[in-house]
Amino acid sequence: MMRLAPRYLHGLVLADTRADADTPEGAANRDRMAQLARERGVAAVVDELIPKLLGPTTRRDNPAVEATVRSLAAQNSVSAVVGALHALKTRPDSTPVLGSIHVPVLIVAGEEDAITPPTVAEGLQKGIAGSTLSIIPRAGHLSSLENTDAFNAALAQFLEHRV
Repeated sequence: MMRLAPRYLHGLVLADTRADADTPEGAANRDRMAQLARERGVAAVVDELIPKLLGPTTRRDNPAVEATVRSLAAQNSVSAVVGALHALKTRPDSTPVLGSIHVPVLIVAGEEDAITPPTVAEGLQKGIAGSTLSIIPRAGHLSSLENTDAFNAALAQFLEHRV
């Protein structure tokens, strides 16, 4: 949206994400995951991704979150998963756009995120002047599900003071 229609944005929340495009290794892994989905279904992809999506604290202390993620994933078709993997694999590098963002921005990262760790979020914050960074404790890549209270508190504070 920042590339195509920035005038429509009055604020951004960038949760558990990154600006850079996939590396060749990352793209190859997405192709491998797409093939896994075609051959063995969505559940096989979820089985492989759960340890990366959910932080160790969530997996140990809150198995209901894993059950929720599996249930949500099961509602997707193989073609939807393959399409999402393709979209992620081919997304452009948005790093050059960061410096042009001049709206309030909240950057959120789970402290246990193995996919986009806090160091990635710190890089986003450095690239976006005036942005706010919130590290969600006891959460991995799905911080809004893993530590809902902390995520919602960070979001509420951002909305009250920035937007």
